[in-house]
Amino acid sequence: QSIVKHLPDGTIFAVCPGADVSLPSPPYMNYPMTIERVVPGVSARFLFDSELKGVRASKCNKLRPLVDNSNSSSSSSIAAASVQVIRCDDCESVSGDSLLRAIVQRAYDGDIHTGTINNDYLTESQKDLRLKHRRSQVDQAKLSALNNDRRLEVVCRHRDQQKLLVSTIAQDNIPRSKAILARAAKEGRGANGVLQMLVDARDGKYHPKGYSPRELDEAILLWKLGGHALVYAENHSHTKGSPSLRVIQ
Repeated sequence: QSIVKHLPDGTIFAVCPGADVSLPSPPYMNYPMTIERVVPGVSARFLFDSELKGVRASKCNKLRPLVDNSNSSSSSSIAAASVQVIRCDDCESVSGDSLLRAIVQRAYDGDIHTGTINNDYLTESQKDLRLKHRRSQVDQAKLSALNNDRRLEVVCRHRDQQKLLVSTIAQDNIPRSKAILARAAKEGRGANGVLQMLVDARDGKYHPKGYSPRELDEAILLWKLGGHALVYAENHSHTKGSPSLRVIQ
């Protein structure tokens, strides 16, 4: 039913209910208030009425002579009559406006804020959602950049470790470096682990256990050719670390 208004001259009017469109609730947050910026002249066709909480034609005067289904002429009968809701001609006409229908359709689009449509086509609710969405995208981009920085840092650190490993091996001053590398490979150590084993071996903190058959054969040959002194010298060499006489005996 319409809201009935009694004018001072006794005329009874019903308030025009506006255009026959329905916006999401609350209506004032779901109408593009700045659409005039991208569609000049739209306010001359229709506008959002905060008092009506809906859309009405710009030419609507809000009041419409009451149509009383009771056929009674008395004021009391009219006040109690079932009132037929009748829109003014302007609101009836604007109800089918293609632009207004597009506005209502966009107002119900829950994903429109994620697209590239101009902000002025969006409702106030959609603008808030777009702002939150873009802040989320910025946060995700910052997090992604941070993760990329960390990965790059790890890659650079591994590259530096590998360079240092190659440099350490190239110095050829580590006893039984081949045995150490074989041991490290068997244990599945990375560049940093291998480097630490080589450095410890160079500093005398690590001595790989066990000798290969070839190392034992070479030590026996040295013993046969040079005697105890040569075996002792090779065993205490900083670069060789051959088996001792006790081992080969």
